[in-house]
Amino acid sequence: MKKVKVVIVAMLVALLLTVITVPILAQEVNIQDLVELFISDPAAAMDQLLELAKTNPQAVALVLGEVAARSVKLRATNPDLAASLESAIEITCTTLVDTNPAAAALAVVTIKDKAPDVGESVEKVVVAYGLEESYLAAASPVRP
Repeated sequence: MKKVKVVIVAMLVALLLTVITVPILAQEVNIQDLVELFISDPAAAMDQLLELAKTNPQAVALVLGEVAARSVKLRATNPDLAASLESAIEITCTTLVDTNPAAAALAVVTIKDKAPDVGESVEKVVVAYGLEESYLAAASPVRP
């Protein structure tokens, strides 16, 4: 009887692990694909990022941080594209302020980490737009 209970418990644990890991794998996000989409079609990417912010704000922050870093590199060779990307980042972040302020704050902090001058500009825009600075403080890593 004990062996049967152990086997049943083991099967339940295996089933539970499957139920937990399958949604996680389904939500896996290809950051680089979203970065490339944002560079080629910011409007389409913004729609995907706003939806993704509901379930994975960290991925949204990583995408926007990487786009900001690329825009800094593009300033020398393609300043118009760089300015367009930075404007799209600001629009995305201000839209996030309305829908998910914590995700907006995490995005700003990540952008500031990857591209400080772009991050400073985005921070000014989202704070002026209405993001409370307490969100930014909460999203900032504690540094010694």
